[in-house]
Amino acid sequence: AAIEERLGLTISFPNPFPKERGLPSKRGIISYRAIQALYQAWRIREIVGSAEARILEIGAGLGRTAYFGRLLGLNNYTIVDIPMTNAAQIYFLSRVLGEDLVKIGPAALACPQGLRILSVPDFQGAENENYDLVFNCDSLTEMTRPAAENYFHFARRQAKAFLSINHESNAFTFYDLYSSSLGEGASATRNLYPMRQGYMEELIKFG
Repeated sequence: AAIEERLGLTISFPNPFPKERGLPSKRGIISYRAIQALYQAWRIREIVGSAEARILEIGAGLGRTAYFGRLLGLNNYTIVDIPMTNAAQIYFLSRVLGEDLVKIGPAALACPQGLRILSVPDFQGAENENYDLVFNCDSLTEMTRPAAENYFHFARRQAKAFLSINHESNAFTFYDLYSSSLGEGASATRNLYPMRQGYMEELIKFG
C-alpha cells in the first residue's frame, strides 16, 4: 500500500503459471523476481521521464519489467532475447496484458511503437532503430564478451543511455565494457544495487 501511494497507481502481481511461489496478497502472489521487476520498471521510468520514451531490454526473463513498465506508462517497449525465452515472454505478456498488445517477430519490426518481442536475428534486422534507454539485468556478463560488446556498441550508437544491473562474478564486468571507451561527452554512475546483494547498478549517458 505504501508503494502504491508513492507510485500513484494500483499494483497487481498476475500469476498465469500455476503454483507460483511467493508472498500471498490481495494483489496476487508476490514473488522475489516480481519485486525486482517493479523496482527496475520504476527506475527506468525515473530515468527516461516520459511515457513516449523508447526502451530496449536485452534479456528480459518472463517480461515482468515490461509488464510493470506498462503500468507505469512506458508504452514503447522492445525485448530482445533467445527463442526459448521469447516463448515464455509471449505467453506471460499475452496472458497479463492481452494478445492484441504484444507484437512478435518480424511483423513487430513494422510497428515502431508498442510492446515488441524480438529474437536476436529479428533484432539484427532493426539495428538502425534509436532508443532512449537500453536496459539489461542479470545476463549481459553471462554472455560471451564479444556478444556483450556488440550490445554495448549498439547502445552507444543508437541509444541515449544504458542501464545495467549485473553482478561481478564472471570473467568480465559491465564496467570492463565501458571503462576505457565511453567516448566524448558521456558519463557514468556506478552504485550498489539496493535490491540484491552483490549487484551493481550502472547508468551510462552517452551525451
